[in-house]
Amino acid sequence: MLETRIGNVPVYNSVREGLADGYRFNCGVVYLPPSAARDGVAELIRVNPDLKKIFIVTEKMSVHDAREIRAMGQSNGIDIFGGNSLGVADAWNAVRIGGALGGDTPSEALRKGSIAIYSNSGNFTTTIATYLRMAGWGTTTLISSGKDVYIHYAAPEFAFALANDARSKAVVAEAKPQAQPVQAPKKRKIARSHANPPTQLQPQRFAQPAPYQPYRVAQQQPRFGLFSGFGTW
Repeated sequence: MLETRIGNVPVYNSVREGLADGYRFNCGVVYLPPSAARDGVAELIRVNPDLKKIFIVTEKMSVHDAREIRAMGQSNGIDIFGGNSLGVADAWNAVRIGGALGGDTPSEALRKGSIAIYSNSGNFTTTIATYLRMAGWGTTTLISSGKDVYIHYAAPEFAFALANDARSKAVVAEAKPQAQPVQAPKKRKIARSHANPPTQLQPQRFAQPAPYQPYRVAQQQPRFGLFSGFGTW
């Protein structure tokens, strides 16, 4: 049991123990090291039949594990956000999960309105919402997609959900490119002389991203902005 100023919070060694104690939930948040995130997602999906969404805060997961996570989500009809995500916030229902979107005072930054926000940066998600509020605009659902190499809830998933959300009339999308440098091979020692000037440095090469495979969203029911079982801010 974890003691806090708002009361005691039960702590369990596994998801199964929490379910056995009577708790029910449809969203899971993964705060695990990169090497353990895949197993955490697998446990959530395996033991909780009510699961609808998973938020992965973990960053720098391997591409191999990220692909397995995506396959598990597709096979079980579960939306996965992340990795390296600060989660999602719903200004209409005053709910946020998976991170700290809205900062210390989300009620000031996240005002009920008609604009959805999609950004790979959690800080920029809050910043955009604040700028919109200062201009007199409110928000609906705010999504921090994350900045890992493999982004599970990407633009195609967001566009599908947006088209099925009657509250949202416009969207602000922001993203910063994340290039992964390829490690340069070790240089061989070359005998230098006046006849052989030093070799020039070659431009750094960057890895090509894996081909993107969107979710089979057409076979799923839209779940944009629906978060049950969580307290408001």
